[in-house]
Amino acid sequence: MSASGVEIKVHNADQSLFVCQVNSGLAKGQVYRLLTAAFLHVDLFHLLVNSYSLYNIGPQVESICGKYRFYFIYLNAAIAGNLVSWVLCPTPAAGASGAIMGLAGCLTVYYARHHSLMGKRGKKVL
Repeated sequence: MSASGVEIKVHNADQSLFVCQVNSGLAKGQVYRLLTAAFLHVDLFHLLVNSYSLYNIGPQVESICGKYRFYFIYLNAAIAGNLVSWVLCPTPAAGASGAIMGLAGCLTVYYARHHSLMGKRGKKVL
């Protein structure tokens, strides 16, 4: 099975497709796939890139918003990202990219609204 040109190799395809974002499963009402797909990654490189991105963006968002708002933003962005993927992409999908983009969007909005309070650093970040 291929997702976005990347070959997904799994030992037990039935188990992986059980939590992966598969459009036919979502169409049958299996809405849990919108969240579980955010915790499954295609391969090691995909996991490492998402981990590195989360390592860089996550602490900033958490320090600005707090722990519980961070969880709320992350989980809702993961679900929203998988909803968009469901609508726009017919192939199975997995990964936390939508959640990380949501965190990046949150950080961008914060800096855009409050850049004057941070002086040169606020303008530089944007």
